Amino acid sequence: MLCTSDAGVQSCIDTGSDPKNCGECGFPCAAALSCNMGTCGCAFGDVLCVPDGGTGFIDGGDAVCTDIYADKYNCGACGNDCTVTFGDAGVCDFGTCK
Repeated sequence: MLCTSDAGVQSCIDTGSDPKNCGECGFPCAAALSCNMGTCGCAFGDVLCVPDGGTGFIDGGDAVCTDIYADKYNCGACGNDCTVTFGDAGVCDFGTCK
């Protein structure tokens, strides 16, 4: 698709994968998100987690894309913090806190 930058320069953009022009010209994804087939979201295999009070989704807010099978702060599900039960030494092993 032919998009025009703020400086007035036109260039051919793949709106299916460009995070600054996702799905259409001038539609940027939030910092935590990537552009997949014209839709802002997490990379394949990751989950979008929004901490308590975060605004998330379209505007990103405090949202983070994470691997819930390895992230000790979002282990198996968003917000499941292994450090609560196991302290700083807690780890996430394939979605299970240890």
